[in-house]
Amino acid sequence: MIHLRENVVKNTKKYVKNFPAPRIAEAKENATDFRGWHRNEMQYLAKQIEKEYSFDAVGMTSWVGSTLTAYLSPATAQALARDARVMEIEEIDATQRATPSGLWNDRFEGGERIPWGKQSIGTDDALSSTIPIYLFDRTPHAHPDLTFNIAPVNSPGNYIDRDHATFIMGILGAKSNGQFVRGINPGATNLWSVEIGDFTAPSLLNSIDFTLAHSEQNSTYGVISISINDLNSFRFDQPKGKLIRRGSTRSFIAQSAGNNSGSACERAYCSPQLHGYYGTPTQNKVDGIVVVGGIDADNKQELSYDNANLVIGFTGSNASVTVASPGQNPFFASAPGSNAGHCVEMWAPSTTFSTLTWFPSGPTSATPISFQAKGTSFAAPPLAAQAARYGGPSTTPVQRESYLRSILQHTGNQDTLFEPIYKPNSTAIPITVVASRLMPTSIQASSSTASSDLWSTQDSLYLSGNYWNAGSARGWIQFDLGQTRTLTSIRMVPEQSGFGNSKHQIFVGDGQGLTQIGSVSEYAEILSPISLQLNNASGRYVRVVSDLFGLSWVSWREVEIYGN
Repeated sequence: MIHLRENVVKNTKKYVKNFPAPRIAEAKENATDFRGWHRNEMQYLAKQIEKEYSFDAVGMTSWVGSTLTAYLSPATAQALARDARVMEIEEIDATQRATPSGLWNDRFEGGERIPWGKQSIGTDDALSSTIPIYLFDRTPHAHPDLTFNIAPVNSPGNYIDRDHATFIMGILGAKSNGQFVRGINPGATNLWSVEIGDFTAPSLLNSIDFTLAHSEQNSTYGVISISINDLNSFRFDQPKGKLIRRGSTRSFIAQSAGNNSGSACERAYCSPQLHGYYGTPTQNKVDGIVVVGGIDADNKQELSYDNANLVIGFTGSNASVTVASPGQNPFFASAPGSNAGHCVEMWAPSTTFSTLTWFPSGPTSATPISFQAKGTSFAAPPLAAQAARYGGPSTTPVQRESYLRSILQHTGNQDTLFEPIYKPNSTAIPITVVASRLMPTSIQASSSTASSDLWSTQDSLYLSGNYWNAGSARGWIQFDLGQTRTLTSIRMVPEQSGFGNSKHQIFVGDGQGLTQIGSVSEYAEILSPISLQLNNASGRYVRVVSDLFGLSWVSWREVEIYGN
């Protein structure tokens, strides 16, 4: 908490004399904008200090006292403490927090459990999903709570450990049938189990290949839930990371952050985007891939996944089932806790009940049960299911991510690496407008080419159909949007024969010359989307100028422009 000197606040009155009056305290807008109902003097001073010290406040007071609340690095806090406008910096110790009995608890309807996680992210039962949700895991057990399709994927490896997948499939879509538990999208009609065998890159490649083909052949964009992690192999330039990126061409992807109580950048996907002064890989907010951390019922980072001592068995009528001795959960191992840091983009509940078929005396003695477990494996599927509820078959991965970001709510907590914790809440008032895909009225290019080749960049075909080719390693393509639009991002899917670093510059204008508003230089290969934020630039014409430095000819399968 940054306590400002009252005389300094009062001295800003001369700068705000023509400002409109603040909103009244009961205005509905205050629920999503904490600034607008505070005194103009405090609003003005807060903006000055935030800009000067490069931080964004998460709270403000101006009536009971003049304070800002913010997450600060120690260096920034020390610098602010020396500022003459600041009276005091008060560090809020997590141990000072009042301890509630639990913000969220499971509830029951008849004999069916409604997990607290489903409630906490606001996913009621009035909405489900008909678009394909692909679960990358082992093949789940049969269970009366589940209906799903099995993808004909030939993946190497054994198929023994199927409990994990059964549990996750239940989170995605367990039926509302008066027994066991209820999933995020109860009775979802298009769930797919996509077997990934031994979890190696070849197995993942087979899975990605199926989802790309299946979604394109059905003219739809899907959602992938994947709850596997590995040390360093999910970086954008490593084998599994490259495949995740390819899979995002036609599917929004939610991946678990991992359970090592460390940095998610080491265990989950991270993009070529760079973070902060040190230039470490981070996440791209417009690439359709989201890494998900795990929170508990108090909206805090889960710091211990003690599966050994959890309640592990309930029948549909909620009677206790003895499945093991105390401290000997037979299904999942314990782990240190959720990974954290700037590579975690969103958070979701990671302790929940779900379905399982238990074999107490071997495969011939199947007993359907539900039970509790912990891990970020169970945080990815709630977010994937939320993404699937939005839009329809033509809603792209970028738009689904934009939707989730529009309903992000700050939990009031931060993780162990000092990053704020945000979770999507489906009942929240959107704080931003979801991006629309903007379709051009005409297209030009640097090379002479057939008109159909140009328009193939807008046909939503990534595997089949034609593509535009510049005929050289350098070239440009320009899109006329018909009128001036506000641009939020662009995503380009290459059809290139070589792989390596490429450079792309984005120019925007209204006809009297174009201005460069962004550029990206990063590793790319065939079907690896290149995504870039355009930060609400304004313009009618969008030109992409590319240089592949001899790796391949410049060629695009699809160019998606987003904005409003």
